[in-house]
Amino acid sequence: MARDCGDSHRGAPGKLKAVARRWAELRRGGCDELDDDLRAFDLADQIDATKNKPVGIWPENWLTARVFFDQEYQWLKTATAAGPIGLDHGQIKNTLELLCVKRREWPEIFNGLKDMEAEAIKVMRNE
Repeated sequence: MARDCGDSHRGAPGKLKAVARRWAELRRGGCDELDDDLRAFDLADQIDATKNKPVGIWPENWLTARVFFDQEYQWLKTATAAGPIGLDHGQIKNTLELLCVKRREWPEIFNGLKDMEAEAIKVMRNE
């Protein structure tokens, strides 16, 4: 079981997951074919209204989300996996250093990244 470091300052649960979910949805094509068909037949009101609703990033999560977005090209893939298997965690340190993030903030950001990574993988694998 993975150990969480620095959980004491975390904000409301699920906010980073919502951001990761929206990011992954947009990476795999955003809206689906059904949405396009409904629009074509003037049935756009039947589209799930919550699916395309903007997702806000809380101030306390902004840096974690920024690091996640900067990892966009650091996803590991294998020939047998249905999608990415995870972020290249070895590159996270480089991003944190390039963004001049204070070391004392690293554990909290890393925990948030793990949450976002897991949620994005679910979406990218259609789970």
